Amino acid sequence: MKNDPAPLAVANWDNPARSKIKTIAILTFGLYIAWNVCWLLGGRVPPSIFSYATGLPCPTSGMVRGLQALFRGEWQVFFLFNPFSPVYLSLLGISAAMILRQLARKKEITLPNFMSWAWLLSLALGWITKFAIGANYW
Repeated sequence: MKNDPAPLAVANWDNPARSKIKTIAILTFGLYIAWNVCWLLGGRVPPSIFSYATGLPCPTSGMVRGLQALFRGEWQVFFLFNPFSPVYLSLLGISAAMILRQLARKKEITLPNFMSWAWLLSLALGWITKFAIGANYW
């Protein structure tokens, strides 16, 4: 008889470890929403929590300021604030479409491995690029 590996326990949401991860994710998302609402109610664009706490840039920070510059016609400034904005916005749109499709079909919500790698690679390259451009555009 073959020794087939047991299926991964984490694939089941009833697994206690997976349930804890889900709870932490929901609480973190709630904190993120509260953070943004507090800043927006104060009439300010919310800074990245990571950047605020560490002083380091977040790969996605600068997108709002970049879009504001783009609307003023300042293309160079747009790309200096976050050159990966078009990539992130595209990945966000594609990911959202995939998730909405799965919801409509009442399937488990997952992203394919290639999307996870696309996100990971773009965020890593975006972060390296932020450091290369310099702190003036963090």
